[in-house]
Amino acid sequence: MSESDHHRRLVQALAREISADAIWCNPPIVYCDIQNGIALDVPPIIGNNRPDVFARDLATAALIIGEAKTANDIDNQHTFDQLASFFDYLRSQQQGELWMGVPWLNAGTAIRVCAHMRKKTAAQHVPIRVLSFMIGDTHIRRAWRE
Repeated sequence: MSESDHHRRLVQALAREISADAIWCNPPIVYCDIQNGIALDVPPIIGNNRPDVFARDLATAALIIGEAKTANDIDNQHTFDQLASFFDYLRSQQQGELWMGVPWLNAGTAIRVCAHMRKKTAAQHVPIRVLSFMIGDTHIRRAWRE
């Protein structure tokens, strides 16, 4: 599976999990940035970055920003810049969370990177959820909240 196929599958799995979460009082509006040749509603640009998933419940102002990362794309400057933009935005929201979807064995790195950037942007009150996915014939996942 190519890196871009793996990323696309991570985005899809993350979007499914976000859509089904218990945080929502009403079905959320979910914007998903999947490059498949069809122009769909894509998430808004936040800072200088577009998240992979952006979901909002208009009635309650609940908001989740989701970012999918492959194993080679978690611990680098591009991800740090993205997370800084997202935490800066979430810091001012009434009820916002940051979710990151990663391959099965990369949850520890994702938790460390997210926690570091949350602290660096003074957004300690913003919840983080990291989901690790084993993607193949079956979709197995595990979640951590911080």
